Amino acid sequence: KRPQNAAVVTTKQQDNNTNTVCLGAIPIEMGQTAISSWIDQATRPDGSVYSSVCTATSGMQPGFIKWFSLVGTGDAYAVSTCSSDLSFDSVISVVTGSCDSLQCVGSSYFYFGYDASCTESSYVAATIRFRTDVGSAYYVGVESVTYAPINSQSKLNFTLSIATVINAPQNSDCSNSIVIKSGENLVPGTITNATLDINFNDTCEATAGLQSVWYSLVGTGDIVDISTCTSDLNFNSTLSVSTGSCDTLECIAVAYTNYQCPETEYNAAR
Repeated sequence: KRPQNAAVVTTKQQDNNTNTVCLGAIPIEMGQTAISSWIDQATRPDGSVYSSVCTATSGMQPGFIKWFSLVGTGDAYAVSTCSSDLSFDSVISVVTGSCDSLQCVGSSYFYFGYDASCTESSYVAATIRFRTDVGSAYYVGVESVTYAPINSQSKLNFTLSIATVINAPQNSDCSNSIVIKSGENLVPGTITNATLDINFNDTCEATAGLQSVWYSLVGTGDIVDISTCTSDLNFNSTLSVSTGSCDTLECIAVAYTNYQCPETEYNAAR
């Protein structure tokens, strides 16, 4: 399904000849909610192939990627390949920075690479949500992870939808983490519409680049047992514990989604 606030879709067919700026990116215009396009080999003027700078996907299908660009407004955005046009298994990556010094904001591949809610295509759709800083440039890459020959002549078609995220959880920003008070045993929360947390150093590699929500507590010298195992859990979850400031986090521990919780059918973390 498309993001709820993208019910009215303005579609624009892009010509490959416009694919000429940094990373060969097609500009996403203000207010544009969908772009129909296809994947080809994005190449530099010297003939070398652009690939994703998000290392989880780079090298899987080098060159089978199409880049789009937008200028940050301070809003959070959701971009998705979920549509009936999709003709390949897709991954979305978001990068930022200057053309010669790009850094990965995040990739849908980090959280299993698919949008399970998409019913419009039999291929793997991708959705990613990310916050933006006013005036900063962001590049959105749609990449094929379908194992087709690199010289395939078949077009890999897709429509990229773009929507502003409404009601993102406040604590999807590390600096706005919810404080767990002393003696508090159960803290309700939601990860719906959570965004990627950017511009800080998360050294827990398993959760870096994931859409996350954050909580904080002050140590007392006691051992703390943290778990997502409750009947409220409706997604496969991962936990990470770090210390330090949001700018200089140091990973202490990571819990993967392999903890079998009797209270839910989903994988809890502990």
